[in-house]
Amino acid sequence: MSDPVSFVLDIRFPDQAPQRVSVSGKLVIGSSEKSDVSIEEYGLSPMHLSFRVHNSVLSLHNLGGKNETHLGEQLLNHGKMYILNIGDELKLGDIEIIIRAEADSHEVSDEYKNLFENNDQVVSEESANEATEEISNINVEDIEEDLEEEVEAELKSDKAPVEKKFDFSNYSSEELSDEEDFEEEFDEDAEGEKSNFLTKVTSLFKIKQKKSNPRELKFDKANVKRTYSPAPGIFTRFFSFISKVCISISLVMEVFPLFEIDALLAPHFNKITKLLETIPYGHYLTNNLMQIVLVFIVLELLFSLLLGMGLPELLFGVRNEKSFLLSRVQAVLRTLISIVTTPLIIFDLPSIVKKRTLKEVLTGSRLSVPSKSLQIVGIFLFFPLFLLTPIVTPIILNLDSFKTINITEQRPIKIKKDHKIKRIWPSSSMKAKFSGKWDKRITILPTIKPFKKKVIPGVDFYQMEKKLKWLKVQYFTDFNILKSIKDNRDVNPMFAIHYPDLLENLNSKKSRDFSPAAFDQLKKVILNSLNLNFNDPLHLFINHGPFFKDLSALKSQLMGQLQVQPKSKISYYSTPKKFLLFSEYRSSKYYKIQVMVLNLKGQAIIYKSNSELKHANFAKKQVSNLFQNYKILKNTDTANSWDWSKTLDLLKTISETKKDITDLEIASVYDFFFENSLKVMNEGKELDKRKELLEKYSIYLVSIQTYLESLTEFTTLPKVSELVDSLNRLNQALKNKNLDFFSINP
Repeated sequence: MSDPVSFVLDIRFPDQAPQRVSVSGKLVIGSSEKSDVSIEEYGLSPMHLSFRVHNSVLSLHNLGGKNETHLGEQLLNHGKMYILNIGDELKLGDIEIIIRAEADSHEVSDEYKNLFENNDQVVSEESANEATEEISNINVEDIEEDLEEEVEAELKSDKAPVEKKFDFSNYSSEELSDEEDFEEEFDEDAEGEKSNFLTKVTSLFKIKQKKSNPRELKFDKANVKRTYSPAPGIFTRFFSFISKVCISISLVMEVFPLFEIDALLAPHFNKITKLLETIPYGHYLTNNLMQIVLVFIVLELLFSLLLGMGLPELLFGVRNEKSFLLSRVQAVLRTLISIVTTPLIIFDLPSIVKKRTLKEVLTGSRLSVPSKSLQIVGIFLFFPLFLLTPIVTPIILNLDSFKTINITEQRPIKIKKDHKIKRIWPSSSMKAKFSGKWDKRITILPTIKPFKKKVIPGVDFYQMEKKLKWLKVQYFTDFNILKSIKDNRDVNPMFAIHYPDLLENLNSKKSRDFSPAAFDQLKKVILNSLNLNFNDPLHLFINHGPFFKDLSALKSQLMGQLQVQPKSKISYYSTPKKFLLFSEYRSSKYYKIQVMVLNLKGQAIIYKSNSELKHANFAKKQVSNLFQNYKILKNTDTANSWDWSKTLDLLKTISETKKDITDLEIASVYDFFFENSLKVMNEGKELDKRKELLEKYSIYLVSIQTYLESLTEFTTLPKVSELVDSLNRLNQALKNKNLDFFSINP
């Protein structure tokens, strides 16, 4: 076997002596300090050429980029590999490199060296004459014959240049990866670099030779083992999964109700849930859960078709190494396979060590994370946004629910001892029993008026001192507040953590009173909903959690029931057995109060009051005192005398039963109105305010008459008609100020 060939690079500079560098293994030439041979200011790239000797073959990897490199007369392509022969001439920038063998690596003679050196010495005439004689003795014809023979020999050898295949199987994977690393470093360092312009110095003597054609390196791809970037890790996949779940929850819980899509899907999912209830744990498969799963799958398919992967993966720096079309087909197949394999987490375990999962192997997918920095930035930037989507979306869509409302707590109403009396007024019409201490100067009258197909019961308060004060209080409606809380508890995963006793009571199938702890938590939910704003989010987060849709929905319903206006004032009164909410509103002429009463049974009743603005203080005190004395009405609670509560219940019963009343009831009701009319006459006489009071009371009696007459319009009720006639005579006596009428009648 012949000895291995050693190669030498004969480097020729335009302004200094040539240099010879031996190549053994790998050698890099460039202007950067990272290069093995660093040459500055000659128009080279930071790492321009990479030479490698393997099995006595010298190869060249061109990394010059924009800085051109010529092999002979042909321009070399950037990033390509070429095989070099002895005698090949490279030109890079202002430098020329000639490939020589180690045997030809003799030193250049001194007289040739002096040709490239900048000597300032003056040449003597003797030395000049000697050189001229030597040149004259040279036979030019001999030189030309020798050159022609050499050129013909070279042409014969180069007539059929053989393209050599370079077998990369002889190289190790480390050597190949090193070459790729060099290329990346060269490309990075080459950007922004600019070569300096230097004046080229033409050589005095240069022997012409035939330029060899460059031979581009070709290799057998089958023998090359390609290395891939590692697959996405378990954390990237986990963050992507959580992000997609958050997007699905936001769409189902917020966007679907906005466009009534949930109403269209609900009937179909109800049929499915009934079938699933028969299987174990089937009751956990609710409509919302199935909608979330369906939206998750649809989003996966949609993003797979558009992006070739999920949107979170793309933002987290994951890339697909396949082609545009193939990557999208593989993504759709992965989604379909994941529907089957998702419950079996074992198939995703390879991602722990950054290996491909089963669905990626089956579909031939190549997901990778080429840039760690991009991955870190993507996760830290976008994952919190996805995670907050279920929390932020309801806030954005319900900004009105986050308006600040000032809420104050009421104090118990105190009555002076001189005016204090104790009374109990059970009223089924008002759905309450009012038991407590009252001001004896206040007169209470029953009121009732028809409204559509119903009747509205209520009471009128009036007080006659220096001036007349009049107030109306009416039963308005029932409010099923527990249903509102039940309907929205599922949208708050932390509801059971903050309100465990309330949740237990809500889930109970039996009707029972709230326990003290459950009732306190019910009041807490109401106050948290009313305090829903951006002023103190930390307090709300601690007391309720990060999910606010249930509070937003409850607050909207409370605002509607209490008819809260922008200038309304909200206050509450709380005891262990009841919870009161007051909404006060002052218009230009009137003062209105909406009251919600919540008892231990979870029943919420809405009342409303109305008075003139000048009587606001009187109205506020009487309304507060009335409902602070509220108690749950029991079936056994009845009035002992014919007061306003018993009279009101009788009037309402006539409308509901359409039955006539008895003589005793006629007499009792008439006596109640007669005594109050007599009181009006006496109070007006003492205070010389008879006219205003009589007019007000007369209007009140007319409203009672009108109600009774409406009952007899389509039904024959003789006793009721008789009561109407009696009240009419009483009202006429008041208008005429007939004192004899009141003195004759008992």
